[in-house]
Order: sequence, then structure tokens, then C-alpha cells
Amino acid sequence: MSDESWRGEWVIAADSPGSERFFSLPTTKKPDIVIWCEERLIVHLHELTVSHEDNIEAVLIRKNERYENLIEEGEEAGWSVKHFPVEVGCR
Repeated sequence: MSDESWRGEWVIAADSPGSERFFSLPTTKKPDIVIWCEERLIVHLHELTVSHEDNIEAVLIRKNERYENLIEEGEEAGWSVKHFPVEVGCR
């Protein structure tokens, strides 16, 4: 990735107490971490899940489906939306 792709003011918000800012697209979905740049219309959605190792694939499918509409809505509004599910297995 070139240095050019990160130009602009980037904002980060987390779905945790004390995080006052959130991405401007109205939604009831709250990814764990959202990083966006208004002037470049780029948003990265990060979702962390810790599940039993036997369920990792099912959880990944569920998380992708959960944010599918938000991704589509963001793209329809002119944003470049990337979803980054992070699956951590435990046994």
C-alpha cells in the first residue's frame, strides 16, 4: 500500500465505553473497531470474535452475513468499505 492511500484525517472509534465518535452512516450495527476517512470516503470495519475452534468457520460466515447490508449501504452511499473479521479460536 502506498503512502498516498493514507492521506487525509483518519478517525478511529471502538464499541466500548468512552468512545464518543462513530462512523457517520446510520446503522444499528456496531463493529468492534471502525476506522474511516470522510474526505477519502474509506471505511474499515473490524470485528473480533473469540469462539471455540470447532465453530470458527460458522462464526466467520455469521459475521460476514451480519455486516453484508452495512457494507452494501456504505458502498451505495459512495464509500469504499472493507470488512476485517478477526477470528480467534480457543479450546
